[in-house]
Amino acid sequence: MAWYKVCHLSTLVKKGKLRVVIKDEPLLVVSSNDKPYVLNDRCPHMRASLYKGTLDQDHIICAAHGAKINVTNGEIAQKAKLLFVKIPTKRARTYETKVEADAVLVNL
Repeated sequence: MAWYKVCHLSTLVKKGKLRVVIKDEPLLVVSSNDKPYVLNDRCPHMRASLYKGTLDQDHIICAAHGAKINVTNGEIAQKAKLLFVKIPTKRARTYETKVEADAVLVNL
């Protein structure tokens, strides 16, 4: 595993979320309480892009089927729904991050 720069923290805080690709891995980078978090940009339900979802404090809500995912740990706060049926949804993959001199780094 190695550390990769994904963005500047100041840019992330301003925008709230970014989508980046590193080593062919699509990543969602979000700011929650001015701290960076990185998770796989594919919803664990049906692999829709989480970047297209809505950021709500510590959660990203998938635009495709409404799964609500905690960005700090990948836990599912609300399962995905298809019509009125809640569908089992696995935990989202998260990655270790750190900040060095305004650079957000992710460990892949």
